[in-house]
Amino acid sequence: MQHHAASLPSAPQAILAPLSQRPCLLLVSGADECVPADQQHDIVQRAQALQELAGAGVRLEVVGGAPHNLAGCEAEAVRLVCEFLDGAVGGQAAQ
Repeated sequence: MQHHAASLPSAPQAILAPLSQRPCLLLVSGADECVPADQQHDIVQRAQALQELAGAGVRLEVVGGAPHNLAGCEAEAVRLVCEFLDGAVGGQAAQ
């Protein structure tokens, strides 16, 4: 059987594909100091691109203004994680 290159997933898609098979939260700090200063404006776009590669089942949440370790934004991060877990567990219980 012969495959055309266009029909095969890219390496990142193949690696991330399992994430779309179960509830997955991609929680991103919106002001990550580990991201070079000249690329800070791209944080959300890069996270969205990663989300697209991983699949429709991946939920993206950005904690605006949060540094890499979420310091000072812990309450917002915990709220987002709990909201995600409540939805994931509730959604699975209904299945």
